[in-house]
Amino acid sequence: MKPEAELFPIGYFLKLHGYKGEIETVADYDEIPLAGRWVMVDRDGLKVPFHVDSCRPKGSNLLVKLRGVDSDREAKPLIRKEIFIPREEVPEGIEAGEGDEFYLSDMVGFTAYDGPTLLGTIEDYDDTTDNTLFNIRRADGHEFLIPAAPDLIESFDSDLRTVTFNLPEGLADLSL
Repeated sequence: MKPEAELFPIGYFLKLHGYKGEIETVADYDEIPLAGRWVMVDRDGLKVPFHVDSCRPKGSNLLVKLRGVDSDREAKPLIRKEIFIPREEVPEGIEAGEGDEFYLSDMVGFTAYDGPTLLGTIEDYDDTTDNTLFNIRRADGHEFLIPAAPDLIESFDSDLRTVTFNLPEGLADLSL
């Protein structure tokens, strides 16, 4: 097993796809193909190797089939786990942090606004369906859901930990 410092993060397993073990995957680097490659995934504090038997596009993500992972039950523990490859396999010129590495999970705890109007705090997100939703908690404790669609996100500031939505008129009123 390689030491942690010798591994390079290349994406993460997002969610299950079907019941035969396929996993929708976010790949941060288009230059690093996954099909036919061995990847490392954290399992109970250890980096465990998995062979990517097949890989096909699904929108901006990929559907990945790992060798030996043949059911949704076997794939479920891998969801939201980061994927690594050995640093020596990274193509020349790619540096860590250059990929699209900002995940929905990174937005948990952000303060959410609809334009200038404070909505509350992002408590969690639900990506178990086709329409990913943010769970927002207002200051009074009331919780509601809003779509996590990229076209509704006007801006976000990772330093200030804020996200500003441009929600369709009335959507926030339905939730509040």
